[in-house]
Amino acid sequence: MTTTLKAFDAKELAALKQAATDVYKNRQHGYDAFAETDPRTGRAIGKMMIGAYAPELVLSAEQIIPTYLAKIADGYTLHELGTIKHAGSSHYIYFYKPEAQQRADLKVIHAEIEARYRASIEAHNTNAYETLMAARLEELERQDELERIQEAAAVRAKRRAELEAQVEAELAGTTGKSK
Repeated sequence: MTTTLKAFDAKELAALKQAATDVYKNRQHGYDAFAETDPRTGRAIGKMMIGAYAPELVLSAEQIIPTYLAKIADGYTLHELGTIKHAGSSHYIYFYKPEAQQRADLKVIHAEIEARYRASIEAHNTNAYETLMAARLEELERQDELERIQEAAAVRAKRRAELEAQVEAELAGTTGKSK
């Protein structure tokens, strides 16, 4: 049985980080009611998601421009979705977070990705060790059992030879007396 250990691969980690960055750039920040799925029931599990852009709710069309200017002054940039009418006279204005905030978010996300990657390597290597160790112990037990069987067979053969010698001696003794 051949089991290989997994080593840290910087290219694989970089690819995982890039994939996480791509997901982050295309994800809305905030609560997502369908973020995950319960594997047992198939039901949606909601949770807070970290994303590069977020909606800002304004209650009337008159608040769009002042809100837009305030957000731009804070370092936000307008998202491609722009302004979308919500309900009644309210609107959502979608903004990208400031670059510094995005870098901070990505730093946290990348740290989580690296921790999960290292944990998966450790789990894989631990599993490989335990699998190989179990196989070797099973092989050792089979060898021990085979040795016990062989020793028992040798003891039985020795006893049989002794019994045969005894029987032959007894028969020879009884045969010699009757003559």
